Amino acid sequence: MADVSLTAAFSTVPAGEAEEIKRVITEVVAQIAQDDGTFKRAKIVFTESDERCGLTAELDGIKKEGVPLQIDIDQLEDAKTPPVIPRWEQVAADVVNTEMEKAMIGGASAEETAKAMQEKASAIGTE
Repeated sequence: MADVSLTAAFSTVPAGEAEEIKRVITEVVAQIAQDDGTFKRAKIVFTESDERCGLTAELDGIKKEGVPLQIDIDQLEDAKTPPVIPRWEQVAADVVNTEMEKAMIGGASAEETAKAMQEKASAIGTE
């Protein structure tokens, strides 16, 4: 797992929402590091002032081009991460992808697809 260091400053975002935004940014960067595998350390600086945001990133000691990135605060207002699901990759690969393909290509109805996904996902959680 990547070492993610986040420095954040907020001027108009309430404390509770600021903590949620910081958590989301940290989790997203860690997930990108895990998926991408091209960096092990990330130093991120996030600033918000009058609902305008900036983000800079240094990955493995190298400042990334194109930063600071301007972000609209509206993009982060409803920032929530899903709960941690230990077997999500298995559910996504074995259940969601397979059943969605059946619905889109094989002609299964939305109701049949939803029911099959729920049954298979529930079974994975109890193994």
